[in-house]
Amino acid sequence: MTDLTLYSMPSSGNSYKVRLLLALEGRRYRHVPIETNTPELAEAKAAGHLPLGKLPTLHLPDGTILTESNAILWYLGHGTGWVPEGALAQAQMLAWMFFEQNR
Repeated sequence: MTDLTLYSMPSSGNSYKVRLLLALEGRRYRHVPIETNTPELAEAKAAGHLPLGKLPTLHLPDGTILTESNAILWYLGHGTGWVPEGALAQAQMLAWMFFEQNR
């Protein structure tokens, strides 16, 4: 059994970067692939798995749900070496994440 469940769109770069970090960290997770305009998407929304209707969505072991790919990356990277120490270094990292997201 895994402790994380990721609902993600295989064709999405935003979903890919979350799957990539999970792979780089060697973390086990359950992947639920969902594409847009599919019955699976409607079912996941109806079941409450995507409370904001967004992909990617990460379910944590305690029931917490995270959305927004960069927020998920921040959470997964914290304390692993992927997120730098120090306020300035973290701000610089966030600046690049915002730049990438809005390009």
